[in-house]
Amino acid sequence: MVDWIYHWFQLSWCLRQLRNGWDRFNNRDRFCKNGWDRFSNKDNEVQKIPRLSFTQILPLKRGLLEAHLQSVNLSASSLFVPDLNSMKYLNYGAAVSEVEVNLLTGGTTVLQTDIIYDCGQSLNPAVDLGQIEGAFVQGLGFFMLEEYLTDSNGLVVAEGTWTYKIPTLDTIPKKFNVEVLNSGRHQKRVLSSKASGEPPLLLAASVHCATRAAIKEARKQLLFWSGQDGSTTNATIFDLEVPATMPVVKGLCGLESVERYLEWIIGTK
Repeated sequence: MVDWIYHWFQLSWCLRQLRNGWDRFNNRDRFCKNGWDRFSNKDNEVQKIPRLSFTQILPLKRGLLEAHLQSVNLSASSLFVPDLNSMKYLNYGAAVSEVEVNLLTGGTTVLQTDIIYDCGQSLNPAVDLGQIEGAFVQGLGFFMLEEYLTDSNGLVVAEGTWTYKIPTLDTIPKKFNVEVLNSGRHQKRVLSSKASGEPPLLLAASVHCATRAAIKEARKQLLFWSGQDGSTTNATIFDLEVPATMPVVKGLCGLESVERYLEWIIGTK
């Protein structure tokens, strides 16, 4: 009995929907006519909105509601096409980095980095500082950490940050100094500013260069431990890959085993 009543209600609902749809179809001409009349009189409807002075401003909520009810578009848009010469300029910057290399593991620690960067006439120094620091740390990942390994099929081997190392909190220089240089006004640039998002990434090359200098000194030291001349060509000329990961740095330092290091330590005492 309950099941029969349920199906009866379903059938009744379907018939009611069909009837409503048929009525709307029969009255389509009237609906179209009303819509056309509203479209034809849209200028008159817009003119119905009272012109208010600054002393008669409506509350925001009421004004939005009135505009919505009378189909008034409150949006505005514009397109600005800058002069091509305003986008042709050079970014200047300099960076000095100090690193510490662990000969046993090849780990590199950035002790200090000093950056000076030309932002033109900075629009917001706080934003530019964040952009410069962020781009530099991203560059650290490119020059020192992020090794993009693929297999014979060209597929990426790394499946996550366990094998693909990205910059982390301990990657940031222990002492990080950034100075924004305002180089003055330039008539052909937007508000005399310069981009600060991507160019500072290249300044992270200072860390790579400092690491190379540290490896060079380590190779000289290892030759000295072995009783050889540390100024030989083999010690000073080598190729440091990008990224300079821990295994790469450890291999170039030339310390094949911890035993060799311990033997030198014991021999000096």
